[in-house]
Amino acid sequence: MEIKITLLPIDDQLSGFELGDFSLSHNGVTITSAGRTPSQSMMIFIFMSDFLEMLGAVTKSESESAHKIIAADSSFSLTLTRSGQNLVVEEKNATIVLPLQDFLKTIYLYIYEWLEPLKIRIDTNDPALADLISALNKLKEIF
Repeated sequence: MEIKITLLPIDDQLSGFELGDFSLSHNGVTITSAGRTPSQSMMIFIFMSDFLEMLGAVTKSESESAHKIIAADSSFSLTLTRSGQNLVVEEKNATIVLPLQDFLKTIYLYIYEWLEPLKIRIDTNDPALADLISALNKLKEIF
């Protein structure tokens, strides 16, 4: 399993509204917003916050109902479904099935390490940054 978040800043002044791309690869299948025409880059802090919140909802759900997340300022979307002990992530014609608990731990650690050096470069009052930190803390409570 490989997760990649790419920040696409336009200058040295970072904010929680920066554009970026998200990629998830597993067993030879990749789902990504990168390299598409038209661009599907998104406000990455907002997307990751929404994605983590959605993961929490999927994890707590008893049913196998699908949860769709659409990125802000982009046409990129993912559908998340819990299937027993697995998480199914779908985007257009690509489907990735992952062990849910492993994915929760992996994405938590990845985002935490990705975010740590960025936090000092973004205003502490930035609402998108605050939302992502809050969503990350909520995710940690789940596993």
